[in-house]
Amino acid sequence: AVSGKMVSVTDVETNHSTALSQEFLFYQSSIGEEVENHGQSSGAYIFRPAGEGSITPAALQTELIVGPLLSEARQVHSDWASTSHRVWANGSVVESEWTVGPIPIDEDVGKEVVSRWTSDINSGDTFWTDANGREMMERKLNYRPSWNLDVKEPIAGNFYPVTAAAALRDTAAAAEMFVVTDRAQAAASLASGHMEFMVHRRTTKDDGRGVAEALNETTCDCHDCNCPTSTRGLTVRGTHWVGLPSTNAARHRRTTQQLANDPPLLLFLDLLLPEHAAPLLSGTSLLAEGAALPHNVQLLTLMETEEGGMLLRLAHLYEVGEDGGEAACVDVSALFGGVSSLKELALTGVPPTNLATRRRWPTGRRPSSLTPTPLPSRLAECAKGEFSVVLHAMDIRTFEVELMSDPPRGHSTN
Repeated sequence: AVSGKMVSVTDVETNHSTALSQEFLFYQSSIGEEVENHGQSSGAYIFRPAGEGSITPAALQTELIVGPLLSEARQVHSDWASTSHRVWANGSVVESEWTVGPIPIDEDVGKEVVSRWTSDINSGDTFWTDANGREMMERKLNYRPSWNLDVKEPIAGNFYPVTAAAALRDTAAAAEMFVVTDRAQAAASLASGHMEFMVHRRTTKDDGRGVAEALNETTCDCHDCNCPTSTRGLTVRGTHWVGLPSTNAARHRRTTQQLANDPPLLLFLDLLLPEHAAPLLSGTSLLAEGAALPHNVQLLTLMETEEGGMLLRLAHLYEVGEDGGEAACVDVSALFGGVSSLKELALTGVPPTNLATRRRWPTGRRPSSLTPTPLPSRLAECAKGEFSVVLHAMDIRTFEVELMSDPPRGHSTN
């Protein structure tokens, strides 16, 4: 019988297919009846499951729309959970928009909903989550790197914060599956090839951690803030971008992450503008015409200072070991078409780096088992000019740039 479910994803460039499915499940919220840590309920600050249930039925109600630019599969999992899986022409990811809520709590039982992705990637007991959108951190099931973990919460204890992306890897096959999120969420990999993301929660008991109320946000349809019948739970909508690249996995993941966080901003003007507004159509740029950054460098900040100079902040997008993780050389003078001075600042953009001192924290008498990593030398690595700078993997560097009196400017094309 046809189930209407996703079963695989194929890379059209390489014709490589990977088994992949998506479903919604919920964890029943604990009300503190367990023997271990008795009285601790799941709530605003505590995730403590007391059971698991499925939302996705055996057969999905699915509507398929195919077009020259976009193909979309709209799936109804229940009367309060649905997904729209989209693939754009020439796109490299599956755009999965999910809608969940209002979560029913008719039995006075809270539910904490996850979207689970299941693949045939042999990831073992390990997956990776981002650290504030930058370096990917290795996470192992039921494991902590600095102490022997006594597992009391086999589900909640394996969820980790994700602010940008999570990934599964099969190192033997050089395969990766990644999911880029549009907001901070919790994620776990409880079995090989699985990743799940907490997308919505609604509980009925207070967890006793200071809020003094259950995590039960409600609304109504009358838009009256003082409505006495506001008992309808919230509906939440979000997007996951799922990639299964067969090559250059890190580059696909980082590019998807950048497009999700910083999508192109489209501006439109009326062609029948008055004559004095015509210069707006030329789109004057602060950068020199034809100026470009290396593929592994992002322009984080570009703003004028009160002194008339420019504050420039550049970030290396990749980490050590990723394709694209090599050092990058940026000729700042070529970016602006003329620079008279370049001074590096601290990350905050306030004191020069030679005046910045790191705070030293007391660490006790026990010797540290961590070995300091020597900083790479920046000397003789960038021979493009006097105002060239080097960025190593995961570097973020900030500069104060003084421009020549009248450097050439570029224009955007129309």
